[in-house]
Amino acid sequence: MSGPEGRFPIIITEFEDDMFKITFGCEGDKFRVLNKEPWYFQNHLIVLHSPDVQQNVCTTNLAYTPFWVQVYRLPFLSKSKALAKVLGNIIGEFLDVHEDSLAEGWGPFLRIRVKLQVTKPLPQGQMIAYQGLRAEITG
Repeated sequence: MSGPEGRFPIIITEFEDDMFKITFGCEGDKFRVLNKEPWYFQNHLIVLHSPDVQQNVCTTNLAYTPFWVQVYRLPFLSKSKALAKVLGNIIGEFLDVHEDSLAEGWGPFLRIRVKLQVTKPLPQGQMIAYQGLRAEITG
């Protein structure tokens, strides 16, 4: 199956049961698709994986995907990239922080991109004690 006609076409082929291979005509398009994860189709999560050259693709490679999470109730003037990294690694595996969310005037939360295991239920409303994190952040 070919994707939408454009300057750089994509090709989607069935790889195995419930697995598909997407070939991009442009590395920039591939980067943008991976950078915009997670993706959903008909209310189902689409897990994308870009394997290394000598790596076989199997379902264990597809157990993790990035999510944007919001961390609320942070102490005033505490937002930092170091705090985002520590919190992200508590929640899952830290990948990135939305730079605008580091500004106190942007909103009452910190927006962090983390890699989460999709074979487990998504955690909701997880409370994290801030006092024990101070040494890790400043240390």
